[in-house]
Amino acid sequence: MTLTEKISVILLVLVSIPYVSQAMTKVVKEDTIVATEEYIDSINQPSMIRCQILDTAKQYLGVRYARGGQSENGFDCSGFVRYVYSKLGIEIPRNSASQFLAGKTVGKDSINVGDLVFFRCRGHRNISHVGIYIGDDKFIHSPRRGKSVSISSLNEPYWRNKFYKSATYLVEN
Repeated sequence: MTLTEKISVILLVLVSIPYVSQAMTKVVKEDTIVATEEYIDSINQPSMIRCQILDTAKQYLGVRYARGGQSENGFDCSGFVRYVYSKLGIEIPRNSASQFLAGKTVGKDSINVGDLVFFRCRGHRNISHVGIYIGDDKFIHSPRRGKSVSISSLNEPYWRNKFYKSATYLVEN
């Protein structure tokens, strides 16, 4: 949804509310209500569940990689993502390819905090890696043997070249 569409929806909602706080709006003329910049900015912020995914994922920074790992004792990439989501009551498949197929594909321009980012690594034609998008073109993941859960940038040459697509399990109204 574009910013213009969001503003239109906000205006429709605000007009239908009998009492509207001055913190949310300002009256320009008698029958016209305009959303303030602060209110518009607030709708562009991640939702509560997205923030919870981010906070939960960050709790495991530094946990070592373990092939097949799905616990605080060690994670592989898809085990990490699945574990974080399950902590919030969201059940997703176990491996990265299945996680992609079960999610709703979102364009790189529409990706939001908490969405999943998928990669084709090691010459694979199939998805072989997944992480959780945390904003500012960064994602948190369990990279590989010898590494730990960490934050990487989608702009790093390696990840930029391996990026495949993103998907979400978080459908917001």
